[in-house]
Amino acid sequence: MCRFYTTTYEALRIFFAWLLRYPIQSESQELLAQSWRLGARYSIPAYQNEVMRHSVEVLHTEPVDIFAVRDACVYTCDFEPRIADIIPKRDRLLRKAFVTQLASDSRFGHPWESDEETYGKIGLDLNHEFHKDFSHAVCFGKLKGNPIESGARIEELLVDEAKK
Repeated sequence: MCRFYTTTYEALRIFFAWLLRYPIQSESQELLAQSWRLGARYSIPAYQNEVMRHSVEVLHTEPVDIFAVRDACVYTCDFEPRIADIIPKRDRLLRKAFVTQLASDSRFGHPWESDEETYGKIGLDLNHEFHKDFSHAVCFGKLKGNPIESGARIEELLVDEAKK
């Protein structure tokens, strides 16, 4: 028997729809982050890649949701070490997608829908991995030049399906 721990009903709904060959249609970045995590937890790279493709489309059209960034960082960083310990480094692609897009949005003046108080409450201000990734994306990311080419790039975010 398979048990789906730490998975929301909505994330399971997207997963079962994908199994039945329906396209992923959610526009909620937070829900997409939860869906990707489901694929990571149960080693389903084809599902992770499909969720990531859709996530990148959404990230390129909407301002980054700070709660989705938190979910991406909480899952793979120091807030829940018992979970982070089971995630190999190559599967930290979710965090990279959201943090890179957030850095790009900040650079090109896209509105951040959050405020400083919310940022403090969700704990990202205390998260070393978030700050390290964000600084790297700002300093060394592909942010210069054309804003269309910056941000999360799908070719850098897919899970290698052959190795899983």
